[in-house]
Amino acid sequence: MNIKYSYRISKYNPLNRNDNGTYAVNEWTSLSDVGRTYSGRKFTIEEYLCVEDKYVKAIKIFMYHLNITELQVETLDKWNAELKSTRFHQHYNSTMKSVYSKIQESDIIQSPEIEQITRLILREDIWCKFKYSSDFYVHFGYDYYMYLGGTKDCSKAIEEITHSGLFVEPYESPYWDEE
Repeated sequence: MNIKYSYRISKYNPLNRNDNGTYAVNEWTSLSDVGRTYSGRKFTIEEYLCVEDKYVKAIKIFMYHLNITELQVETLDKWNAELKSTRFHQHYNSTMKSVYSKIQESDIIQSPEIEQITRLILREDIWCKFKYSSDFYVHFGYDYYMYLGGTKDCSKAIEEITHSGLFVEPYESPYWDEE
């Protein structure tokens, strides 16, 4: 890939990192944290879904600015055989369940499927990477980190994502080893 621009996108404020780059504030990192207490407040499913929506929107924003309408699935790994058995099964719509059962390695997917797969990844039901030719990628990391990169400057996209409340930092994806 001829990637010139790489970013780490997260809900974590970079000002809360120590000198080693480690995030120093105890915050939720997954859907399974719903119901736990952070900074004296109980973390709710509504708060989780709001942040999840921002991550989905961040991918859509980049795709819009790069004029991309589809992505390819790479390195697919499914972990949760039955989505109905999850604690939050009521937050899995029929489209999400259908996409989960049908998605295959190397599939070319459109926007509605990208949204559903992203939610499944963030909820730790599957893992995969997305790419568009050699021009764009989306990788997902542990603890609610997402990595995007492309061949073109996307300062307008970064501005929109930052305005949504997420943080965008120049950062190369740690998941290149499988490219």
